[in-house]
Order: sequence, then C-alpha cells, then structure tokens
Amino acid sequence: FITVYRAPNTNISETKNLCECLDSIIPKHVNVVITGDFNVPHVNWSQYPSSCSNAGGLIHWFATEHCLTQIAQQPTRDGALLDLVFVSDAFVNCMVSNLGPVCDSDHSAQHILLQAPISLSIVILHELR
Repeated sequence: FITVYRAPNTNISETKNLCECLDSIIPKHVNVVITGDFNVPHVNWSQYPSSCSNAGGLIHWFATEHCLTQIAQQPTRDGALLDLVFVSDAFVNCMVSNLGPVCDSDHSAQHILLQAPISLSIVILHELR
C-alpha cells in the first residue's frame, strides 16, 4: 500500500517528481495499491491519456505505464473525484465505496474491499527411519 497526498496547487514539475518517486518504489512490488488525494478532478480514467502536459494527464500516463487501474468511481469532495485508488491486476476486482466525511474532513472517506488470490506454500516433512 502506498498513500499519496498531492496538494491542489502542486505544479507540473512537482507532479513529475511525485511520479518519479512512485516509479522507484513500484518495480520492487508485484501487487500494488496506491490511494490518496491526487487533486486531479477532470480526468477521464477510462480513456488512454492523450497528453502529459498537465498534472492529471501525467498521473494518468504514469498509471497506464505501470498497468494500474483507477477503481474509485464516486466523487469524494464537492462532486469531484479527487481521492483515487490505483490497483495492479491482482486487485482489479476490488470494490471502493464512500463512507461520507469522517470527523471534520471535507472529503468522503473510502472503504476499499480487496479481493486477491491467496497462495499457500505447504511443506510436509517426513521422518526418515
């Protein structure tokens, strides 16, 4: 799990730095979940990114390059989808639902139900006589 906060006034250079930082972490893990307030409200996550000239396009391109799917669908603040959930293929069937604001937050909290295959390794030891 990786949690991100990208402030609304973050410029494109700082957004590139964020993507580079995430880029250095992700290859070390097969299954990844990245959540957080990315503050990119006007992105169509169901289409291939057409441009990296703005923060939303850059984050969308980054997710696409890492085969991550954005699965949050409900707006989390003032009708905008700001809090995103990116998952690798193992978690693509997960569900995200909004719980409403918690405490004094101006964002809805999100409940993420992860469903992933569990593999078990069983070692059987035989006593030799």
